[in-house]
Order: sequence, then C-alpha cells, then structure tokens
Amino acid sequence: MEKLKLRIDEKFETKELIKKEINLDSDIKKNLVTKTFKSSSKTVYFYMYEEYFMRTNSELTVTIFVLETPDFTEIELISSGGGVGFASSTWGSEKTSLKYFKKLFLNLGFKEVE
Repeated sequence: MEKLKLRIDEKFETKELIKKEINLDSDIKKNLVTKTFKSSSKTVYFYMYEEYFMRTNSELTVTIFVLETPDFTEIELISSGGGVGFASSTWGSEKTSLKYFKKLFLNLGFKEVE
C-alpha cells in the first residue's frame, strides 16, 4: 500500500479536474466510482478506480479522498492491491500509480503533508 497526502490553504475546486484527469484513459473511465458528501461548510469527494499493471499482472486500486472547506483543500491518495507472488511484491506499481497525481497537484500549488 502506498499513501500520499496533499494540502493547499484555500478552497480549490478539484471535482472536475480529477474526473477529467482520470477519464483521459478509456480503460480507467469504465472502472471509475465517484461519491460526494456535502455539509454546510465541507464537501468530501470520493473517487476509486482500478488500473491494470502488466509488470505485476494485477489490478491495482487507487482511492482518492478530497476534503474541501472554505479555508483549505486536502487530498489523500491511496494505492493498493498491486502485489503479486511470494511476499506480494509490487515492483513499484503502487508508487507509480500515484506519481502522476502527485506531480499534477504539486504543480497547482499543493504541498505534500506527512
């Protein structure tokens, strides 16, 4: 399992951006699940999709949680299920699946949170 948490200290509209970026790949598009939860001051978006990695011959799941408030936006990405064989070796597939989103959001001004 690989995790990544990013934050920006402003409200950042991520909903359409994330859906657009995921939908660029037609194989991902058919496996995308989305859900939105809203309250008066917060919105939480949930995205989940599967991605096939040939080097591990397995389906890897990427889950994205977005918390938007008037003061900040936080994104948590979790990649799992990429392991195969003895000791569930991932051959780096879980980290690779998050690399694209990390670069995208860092370029938009987000900072990595530990």
